[in-house]
Amino acid sequence: MTTDLLEHFSVRVRGGLPVYGITVDRLDAPLVARQYRADERVNLYSAAKTFTSLAVGIARDEGLLDLDDRALDLLPAPARRPAAEASDVTVAHLLTMTPGHEHTLFTDEELRSDDILGDFWAGPFVAEPGTRFHYSSACSYVLGRIVEHRSGEPLRDYLDQRLFGPLGIWNPLWASCPRGHTWGGTGLHLTTREFARLGALLLRRGHVDGRRLVSEEWVDLMASATVDSSGWTPDVEGRRYGLHVWLCTPPGAYRADGRYGQHCVVLPEHAAAVTVTAHHEGDTHEILRAVWDDLLPSLG
Repeated sequence: MTTDLLEHFSVRVRGGLPVYGITVDRLDAPLVARQYRADERVNLYSAAKTFTSLAVGIARDEGLLDLDDRALDLLPAPARRPAAEASDVTVAHLLTMTPGHEHTLFTDEELRSDDILGDFWAGPFVAEPGTRFHYSSACSYVLGRIVEHRSGEPLRDYLDQRLFGPLGIWNPLWASCPRGHTWGGTGLHLTTREFARLGALLLRRGHVDGRRLVSEEWVDLMASATVDSSGWTPDVEGRRYGLHVWLCTPPGAYRADGRYGQHCVVLPEHAAAVTVTAHHEGDTHEILRAVWDDLLPSLG
């Protein structure tokens, strides 16, 4: 069965598709996995954002915050005056990347700042919060700071006992900003199989080995509370964005997505999750199309 399921996908890899490893997790069958190089930890880049979303969901389950809360109310008092529009930004706006400005935390200048929170709240705001999608690691960073301030633990440490440990992910590296706060939007390093445990958790709606790590309600919200992201990218796989996940073209499917082809795709209608690590410097959605063409027919 292993050979049959991954045979066609592996042909593509041998033909040059730059994939490191792939796993297929199904509710009614053992895990199927194939490594095309050693299963070493790699930077998941923006796929880390989905872990940050789960941290927010767990904090919500614990009563530390809610989606409609004003973000500024959940953070330490800013060192400098925020823009007037900042007071309208909610947790939900950060999760859907609709705070209303274009601070991304992608440039060297933004990354090296000694006051990333202050830079974020200073704006300038170019749209009313909730009305315009703009992809940004800054939103994830602010969410991580909210979880840290509300829980008293850095984001990575907060998830250690609540998520990473129960998933069998021991001592993961998650890079921090110059002030020691977890980046939230990037810098998490996991192996293919460790990354696949995210898919296993989401496929099972927050449960693992009979234990609930995050509420079913939150997992359902992640892929249903979506915004139109088609103005940011023309790609068919980027038309809608949820709570730090992208919706996919197969019905009901959604994914964590990181640079160079780090994909964890949840396929509820196929009762499966497919996880890929890679280093694709071209069109990384070539990997997704290979999954759709070579795996979905076999999953039924």
